[in-house]
Amino acid sequence: MLTGRLVALNQQIITGVTIWPFHFVQYTVPFAYIVFVVILYRIIPSRHALTKQFIFGMLAIIPISFTIYTEVLGYQRLYPKFVARQQWADVFDWLNANTSKDSVVFVNDNVESLDLYIPAYTHNNLYFSQSIIMAPRERFIRGYMSFLRLKGVTGDQIDAYLKDTKSEATNYLYTNLFTVLRPGNFGNEHDNELETTLARLPEQYRQFLREDFLTALKTYRLDYILSKEELPKDLQTALSDPPVVRLQNGMFIYHLL
Repeated sequence: MLTGRLVALNQQIITGVTIWPFHFVQYTVPFAYIVFVVILYRIIPSRHALTKQFIFGMLAIIPISFTIYTEVLGYQRLYPKFVARQQWADVFDWLNANTSKDSVVFVNDNVESLDLYIPAYTHNNLYFSQSIIMAPRERFIRGYMSFLRLKGVTGDQIDAYLKDTKSEATNYLYTNLFTVLRPGNFGNEHDNELETTLARLPEQYRQFLREDFLTALKTYRLDYILSKEELPKDLQTALSDPPVVRLQNGMFIYHLL
């Protein structure tokens, strides 16, 4: 058992490919600790019963105490995030009450990672997200261009915008997961396809702006656009003036018919 865990922990040395070393310790250290305790238990003679009980009592208290300590720290760190998430309750309630199952929602401007919560707290699907999704490459690119168009990025602004917000584009268009997850730790983070995409994107986007926006959006199913601010009038016109609901928390929900 211990040998197998050591092999797993060092797989990147054996194979030359780094997968996700940060979690391997969680798979290996507990097993190594168990093996250590069992071996130590067998080494200490039974005639030293009190010593044995004290040692193994401490060996039990140490990991339990460490677990409690880390859980308390995690609770304190994450609590404000979960409190802040309550502001979106109105959004989730409205979507669940007023939309059909599997309706598709486009979150405008990635409102504080709201796109990540919608599939978890509603019966809706997402049109576009930075989550890891199995979909054709072209859909990610067109989704990101639609995202930029909703933000009001013009053809003249796109080159400067991509330079200023390259991390945003990377988060949406990467093909190598290590490019966005803890960069600097893996050594295999170069993403050739991403670089090619970013080089072509300005001209693609300028061509995309010449398309009818509603038709372009409807290339894939889309039922609702969720926005923290009211969409500009020209965008509403381009979307055929969809019915809109404003929630108590200030969010706008546009229903594309």
